[in-house]
Amino acid sequence: MTLVPTAYAHPKSRPWVFALVVLLTLSLLAVPIVEKTPNALAFETFYNAGMHWLQGLNPYAAYEGFDYYKLSPTFLLPLIAFAQVPFVVSGVIWQALSIGLFFVAMLWLLRELPLARPLGLGLSLLLPFLLLTDFQLNGTYLQSNTLVVAVMALGLLFYARGQWVIAALLLAWIANTKLYPLVLTLLLFLDCRWRFMVATLLAHAVLIVLPYLVWGQAQATLFYSHWFDLLAMDKTLTYGEPWGHFFLGLKPFLEVNFGWVLQQSYGVVLLVSAAMVALPALWLRWNNGAFSKETLMLLLVTALAWILLFSTRTEGPTLVLIAPIYAYALWRMMSINSDNQRRLALGVLIVVFVLTSLSTSDMFRGTMVHELSWQHNLRTLGLIAAFMFTTVLLWMQALLSGKYHDETA
Repeated sequence: MTLVPTAYAHPKSRPWVFALVVLLTLSLLAVPIVEKTPNALAFETFYNAGMHWLQGLNPYAAYEGFDYYKLSPTFLLPLIAFAQVPFVVSGVIWQALSIGLFFVAMLWLLRELPLARPLGLGLSLLLPFLLLTDFQLNGTYLQSNTLVVAVMALGLLFYARGQWVIAALLLAWIANTKLYPLVLTLLLFLDCRWRFMVATLLAHAVLIVLPYLVWGQAQATLFYSHWFDLLAMDKTLTYGEPWGHFFLGLKPFLEVNFGWVLQQSYGVVLLVSAAMVALPALWLRWNNGAFSKETLMLLLVTALAWILLFSTRTEGPTLVLIAPIYAYALWRMMSINSDNQRRLALGVLIVVFVLTSLSTSDMFRGTMVHELSWQHNLRTLGLIAAFMFTTVLLWMQALLSGKYHDETA
């Protein structure tokens, strides 16, 4: 069995493998070990949280010059292990783990999306190039988003193989790192796979209780209380801050360009947009009896597009979540028979890339695209296009499924 499907290993499309390896290697070597600015690295906040606990300090307290640690007490446990070694060594291990899991997830995802035809030299270099600036952003600041998207993809892929318990454990763990992977978990719940649902609930219960088993009731309760207070503070800042153009989601886009300050009513937008995804997913489940592998892949990229667009604090480094969407779009594009339509689809994909990844990257600061995007938050237009792309495909699949069901009934 080959590592990648035949179309990817074809001599015309083989350069993508080397380009992807080079990209990931450069991302690993890009760990800014000589960075002097305090709190310049997201991982520095994680590392300090573990270090503060080792020193008998509160990891959730405010420390001058550093950001708050805002992740769960459960995620603090492995961070204590990272804090046992020097920061530079710990940062390299963190980056290597994140990139390694991402590489495995991408290879596996591409195996599940076999190309209809070889990519050719130009297109074989396109996918790694699409990932370039997202990796630069996420890697420069040692964010957790590479790890998050990798584990989300792996959880979905194990789910597609029917390995419900492994999928539940992976998705539950990563949701205890950042909350937004719950979007994918809730979509998978619509499939009504009871072993997965029970395993997910048990896994979440164990991970929530784990701090109590490690630190005892008093300490764990205190940590959870501080964490909830920080989440509430973060939400208050998000709805009240005047510099919404810093973020990439729909809410700051509406505020910057149209003056629509939705405040707490933004919850209605979240519910409506969630229904736009959940309704076709339910229709597919009703007609087909279970989600097919193709539907599951579409649900993954739709969940990622939803997270990127509707999260109120989506930042540039978060855009590494768009990587599977790029891969899925490239796969769909190569199934188009018409050369002209395929070129049009490629043009749209490049425009989305320019509006999102290119305009948020420090590598291109000072360019017209970057400045216009920053001024008007036009970067969100690319995310709107990505969400519409995945959601329309989901609705088309649901409607065609209903038509097929009626014809065969």
